[in-house]
Amino acid sequence: MTPPPQKQYNFNTRLLEAYRDAVFNLAEEFGLMCINGVEVFKNVDSTYFSDNVHFKDVGYKHLASKITSRILSNLKTPTSVFSGTNIVTRFNDDGIKFRFNQWGINLSKSGQNTPPLNSYSGGYVTETSQYNEYLYFSFYSEVDDLVITPNINVTNAKLTVDLDHGLPQPQYTFDDRVWRDTSPDRDAKPGSSIGIDALDKSIWLDRLSDFDVLSSCRIHVATKGWHTVRVWIEENGSAGDPILTVAGINFIDYETAKLIDDYRYKRSGNHNPIGRVKPLFVGEEFLDASQGEHRWYKSTGLNTNDWKNMTSTPEDSVHSGNESPVNNVTPRYLGDEYLDTSPGQYIWYKATGTASNSWKPIN
Repeated sequence: MTPPPQKQYNFNTRLLEAYRDAVFNLAEEFGLMCINGVEVFKNVDSTYFSDNVHFKDVGYKHLASKITSRILSNLKTPTSVFSGTNIVTRFNDDGIKFRFNQWGINLSKSGQNTPPLNSYSGGYVTETSQYNEYLYFSFYSEVDDLVITPNINVTNAKLTVDLDHGLPQPQYTFDDRVWRDTSPDRDAKPGSSIGIDALDKSIWLDRLSDFDVLSSCRIHVATKGWHTVRVWIEENGSAGDPILTVAGINFIDYETAKLIDDYRYKRSGNHNPIGRVKPLFVGEEFLDASQGEHRWYKSTGLNTNDWKNMTSTPEDSVHSGNESPVNNVTPRYLGDEYLDTSPGQYIWYKATGTASNSWKPIN
């Protein structure tokens, strides 16, 4: 690995640059693995350093996670990802690793879209029924600012998916697209994990699932470099047998994600959707663009008769009040919106669940 950056540039900077070049040249000459130490610490803040060249505990953990990601990836043919890359569960091809030997392979899982090996009736997946059995996806992101969406089914267990072992993430790069699309997270570090509780039920996570509506099953990769996504389940008191099915993970840039979301989550047509259009998820919006109408509808369920007029019916429209809705207002449905109009606020919230503490600010 080349020397990491200094906390502040000084007279040693040029010497370090020459040393880095020498390390890169030697690694290339002898065909050795080499990690870019400067890249490892891109966008991290000064709290990672104890002085100008040494790190605090969080800094060394961050460094260790990047080295681990490189080691877990295929040494000769590491997996590189861009926007549009999909990593599936081919252990030999995609640098997938597991903690123990408790994962099975299903060559044709019904309902999965990953390429099957023996037929076109289902997808190629890996599965486990063991708690705390980790599956690792290690890769090199060739670009900054990617969104990861896992393609996973979890039944009767609590699912956790984390990035870089759940350690704090670097800052966003503040690309124009990120500034616009990440909204309340734009001035903070991206979250490093997601958790879904499938208590006595089965939940699908992918870009077509309800959980993707509010980006609640997405993880943000702020910077290019080495990363690891880890997937596992824990016991949650479900009565039935647990099962975790992993088909892979998908990568997409923020701008493309925004275009897809706008197209998918805000549909329109020259007709009233009631009784005609089946909602894709609870909280979906539909614009009746027929002449003289232009009315917005929001779905409160998944049936064609579950659309509610948001434009001309006050009781069904987006509601507001002179207080934050968090712990004060019960959402009417998943995806409900609320405007806090208290002085100096004017903050929009969207419900990520149906409890009063499930409101999330969106501006």
